[in-house]
Amino acid sequence: MRSYLAVAACLSLSVAAFAQPGGPDVDKREVSVEAVNRPLTDVLADLGRQIGAGVIGQGTDATLVTLSLSKTPFGDCMDLLADTFSLIAGWEGNALVARSMTHAVQAVDRRLADGEIDALATLMPAANGQVALYGSDGLRKQLAGKLQQIVSERTREWLALGEIDPDLAIMLASIQLQDPALRPALVCLGVRGLVRDGRVDAALEAWNLYLRGDRSPATTAAWAELFTALHYAASPYAVAFWQQSFSPDRVADALGQYWSAKRYQDGLHFARLNLRYATGTGRSSDAARLEQIIATTLGQVRTIDVTCAVDADALTDPRTENKVRVRVGKLSDVYEREFGIRFRVTDMIAWNPPSNNGFEPQYAALRQALGTRKPELTLGFILEVFQMHPSQFQPMHKHLWIGYGCPHVGAYLLTRDFSFEYITPTEALEWTFKPGAVEETLVHEMAHMFGALHVDDPTSVMRPTSNSRVEWSFDEVNRQIIMAGKWRDFSVGVDSLDIPELLTIIDRYHALAGQSATPNGAAQEIARCHLALAKLYSARREPLMARQHLQEVLAIGEPKDVLVEAQAMFAG
Repeated sequence: MRSYLAVAACLSLSVAAFAQPGGPDVDKREVSVEAVNRPLTDVLADLGRQIGAGVIGQGTDATLVTLSLSKTPFGDCMDLLADTFSLIAGWEGNALVARSMTHAVQAVDRRLADGEIDALATLMPAANGQVALYGSDGLRKQLAGKLQQIVSERTREWLALGEIDPDLAIMLASIQLQDPALRPALVCLGVRGLVRDGRVDAALEAWNLYLRGDRSPATTAAWAELFTALHYAASPYAVAFWQQSFSPDRVADALGQYWSAKRYQDGLHFARLNLRYATGTGRSSDAARLEQIIATTLGQVRTIDVTCAVDADALTDPRTENKVRVRVGKLSDVYEREFGIRFRVTDMIAWNPPSNNGFEPQYAALRQALGTRKPELTLGFILEVFQMHPSQFQPMHKHLWIGYGCPHVGAYLLTRDFSFEYITPTEALEWTFKPGAVEETLVHEMAHMFGALHVDDPTSVMRPTSNSRVEWSFDEVNRQIIMAGKWRDFSVGVDSLDIPELLTIIDRYHALAGQSATPNGAAQEIARCHLALAKLYSARREPLMARQHLQEVLAIGEPKDVLVEAQAMFAG
């Protein structure tokens, strides 16, 4: 892809496309026009024959001319036609090309919509007075105004989409837009695009040209990404760039934007990178301020948007929706009290869970019910109705699962509600699980989603089986694991956490390894965290650290999917 400097050169070179008009001799040649409702294209062609040069009309076929001129200098004639019919008329080589302004501007707009970087290469020099055109200065101003209008309209569309070719964005920044606020926003998109393309030097140059003194939110977001990219590109300008543009408040603003976009890992890493620079350059007061900003951000209450997928059969009961909301409300109450985490129901949909007792068919049905939705978290509520007296119930397994949350399968959690309906000519009975049992199961399974594991402590909600006594408290080790994973993205699991959080969780998993008589999978979770660390260090260009964590995975040797991925990374 061309650099934006090459685009600027393209605009400069395009000036040559409009050569100077045929010169004084041509403009002084006398021509005559006798036209009554004659196509402008034909009139222009006739003028060309009179001066012995090609005069080509573009977009002029539908324009009819009624005009009578006798022995008029060609230049005066073209000035008149250009002003009267809004023609962009200039010499290109040995031919004079006269374009309808409307036709020409529409063509530019179409090319801009297609992302063509040189869409303005012909008309912008004409509007800026870099080439000679026929007609008055008012015509040139009219052209400049129309170009500003279409570029401004397209810019608003690109900003709404958050997407534009970065070279086009930087090139358009040289144009005076109708709204001055559009320029920095447009350049920010361009800078971020250049960063994503790995063209950090070009991004830095664009920054210095257009954004250096700007403090808008869009510029702060671009600054955060550019600084991070300069650091990992080992740019010699990284430290100077940071020193010129850094302030603790600016880091706080950028971190707030990351948090609003739910890009928690990127935000934490960016803030910690600034802390590293502040410490390394001896700015102890700034470092202390950054530590406070990071701690305050991590200590915020997290609100998780929840989509509840409810068994379609259960939704036929008008009480069901309220019952589901009450249960999520209890889940939210416990987690807000213990960890500063809220759960907010934002959507409720129906689904048809399969009768198969396995988890995979349930997850597949849940994904199908969601369609294109990608909720932050989905709770799948299943209703099991048995037409029998509770005393007659004999499950195939001693332990019948009533909930399942796994942090490795996506942002989904399953919970089952059981109902017994016993109807005889003399008796009608409906029996369900106590609400507390289902709610405790939700709390337990949600802890798994945050990485918590089973323990044998009967007073912990993380004991592996439910009993008659409902518990809402957590053992201390699992509490620390959940706090470290508080800002995880459920759709990607531990891969969404930053290095300090992963190291904390590994340490806590080692503490949990022997705390359950039944295997609780601590070793497998440790391996997953080491693989996540290897990926982070690899992405951050620290191959030796990545290799150390891959070796840890290989030494553990399980689970299989993690081992295979680690082996492939190690071999590469």
